[in-house]
Amino acid sequence: MNLKEHIDRPDAPAALRGFDNRQGLGKQRLITAARRLRARIKRVPEPIGGIRPHFWFEFGGRRFVYAYVYKNACTAFKNFIVDTSPFRDQDVPSHEKIAFLARHHGVRSIADIGADDFLLFVYRDPVQRFASLFKNKFIVRDGNIGVFRNMRELSGGDPDSVSAHDLLFDFLPRHLNRLDRRLRPVVDHHFLPQRLCIAPLNYSAAIAMENLYPCMAGLIGDEAAARYFKHRANASAHPTLDEDVSRIASRELHRRYLSTGLLPSDEALVGPAMAAAIRRCYAVDFTMIERIDGAFATH
Repeated sequence: MNLKEHIDRPDAPAALRGFDNRQGLGKQRLITAARRLRARIKRVPEPIGGIRPHFWFEFGGRRFVYAYVYKNACTAFKNFIVDTSPFRDQDVPSHEKIAFLARHHGVRSIADIGADDFLLFVYRDPVQRFASLFKNKFIVRDGNIGVFRNMRELSGGDPDSVSAHDLLFDFLPRHLNRLDRRLRPVVDHHFLPQRLCIAPLNYSAAIAMENLYPCMAGLIGDEAAARYFKHRANASAHPTLDEDVSRIASRELHRRYLSTGLLPSDEALVGPAMAAAIRRCYAVDFTMIERIDGAFATH
C-alpha cells in the first residue's frame, strides 16, 4: 500500500488528513512576501515562508518535510531525524542537534520541496500548550535562557516574578502581535501561535498531539514510532498539585518544584477565565484546529 492509499483509506486515523495553508494569515502573507522580495533582490532561491524552520527526512524510501512547531513534539522529531540521518557518523550532543538539522536537513526554499514529498506538522490544544510552556520554561526551567532574555528585553521586567496570569494578561497581549523592522515577530518562538510556525503550503497531514504515536506508526512503522513517538520526550512525569497557582510568581513555583518535585496540573495553572483569555490570545490556532476538525468530520 502506497502512502496516498494509506492516508485515504476509510480507517485511516483522522489526524492524517491534510491541511491547506496556502492562503496563510494576513501577517503570515506579509512576512512571506517580505522574505521573498529580499530573496529576489539578492537573487537567491525563493524561501519556503513561515516563521519556524522545516526539516526533511527520509524513511522507508519516502521523503518527508516536517514543520518544527515548538512545544508540539519537536524534541521527539529532532531526536528521530538526527538518529536516522545519513549524515550522522557519531553521537550528536543534545545542544547541537538543532544546528545539525539546520546544516544537513534544512528546507530553505520552495525548490527544496519535491512534488511527492509528504509535508506534516503537529498541532496541539492551545490551552494545554500554554500550560506546558509555563511548566517547562518557568517552573522546571529547562532551556529557559532565551525565553527569559526575550521577556527582559521586551518588558524590562523580571521573569522570576511573572505568574501564568501575568504572562497571559500582560506580556502576551502587549507583545505577541508585534513585528520588528524586518517583519519578524519580537517574541521568543516558544510564544508564537502554532499557525504562524507553519508555512503557506498544502500539508499532507496535520497530526493532533494526542494521536501522534498511532499516526507516526502508520507512516514509519510500529518499531520506529514506538521508540520515538510513543512517550513524550519532554513530558513532565511528576506528581501534581491541584491548588490554583495561576497568580503565584514563577520563582516560588520553581522553588516548590525543586524542594518537592511537584508540578501544578494544567487546571491549577489555567482556570476557566484564563482558558477564555488563551482562546482570545491564540484565536488563530483555535480557528485552524476548527478547520482541521471540520475537514476531518466531512471527509
